[in-house]
Amino acid sequence: WEDCVLRDLENLAGIVRKRLEKRSCILVDSQYPIRDVIEEMKCLFCAPDPEDVGSSTQSNEGYFELCKHYFRGNINDYYNHHNSLINHCLKTRTGIPITLAVIYAAIVRRACGVRMDIIGLPGHIVVGVPSNGHDNTSRIFIDPFHQGKILSFADCESIVARYNMAFHSDMLRPISNEEVWQRMIRNLIHSHSMQALADDNENAANADSEHEWKIAIPLRFLLSDYAPRINSFRELVSAPGWCPQFF
Repeated sequence: WEDCVLRDLENLAGIVRKRLEKRSCILVDSQYPIRDVIEEMKCLFCAPDPEDVGSSTQSNEGYFELCKHYFRGNINDYYNHHNSLINHCLKTRTGIPITLAVIYAAIVRRACGVRMDIIGLPGHIVVGVPSNGHDNTSRIFIDPFHQGKILSFADCESIVARYNMAFHSDMLRPISNEEVWQRMIRNLIHSHSMQALADDNENAANADSEHEWKIAIPLRFLLSDYAPRINSFRELVSAPGWCPQFF
């Protein structure tokens, strides 16, 4: 299924490339302007406008069919462990901020060669256009969880403020591939721990075995070089995984 994931990413990047080729834009150093790239990425991350589809019953059906194909945040089932698995996110087109950010960055890199930054804001991961030495206040950020919305420096400050934290510029520092991987593992463990607690209430007699199964099985399928038993979190986060190879 690793080949399926890579193939899906290439196909999605091909859609964006074709749309970029149709735009009348001036290439800079053989690259498309990043704003044009972000605009075309909306075809994958932004719901179509109902007015563009029409008002007939057939058009409404077409609209709902189109909505199935764009990536969006899984607001209704946020803590489902599937939201932390790239292959499931590509299949369902839903996920949490970090997985959608990884997918967004992976598509952009394949479509035009630009390596986007993964920005680890407290409680919410976004994507950032590489600063290339420019001040953070003039950078462009994107929120794949919310339909690829373009964010400003002030918008990022507002996101941090929602968590009652003081904003500082280091929060806009790109996080490394290893940090992304560690966060994805923590999210998986958290999701399965929450589910295990819920299962405790339903069937306390089987709580221990269910808890171990719910954590071990998904991690086995996430790791590309899975060992039968990983004895510590440090061993787990240092294991080769899916996330780094997507950048």
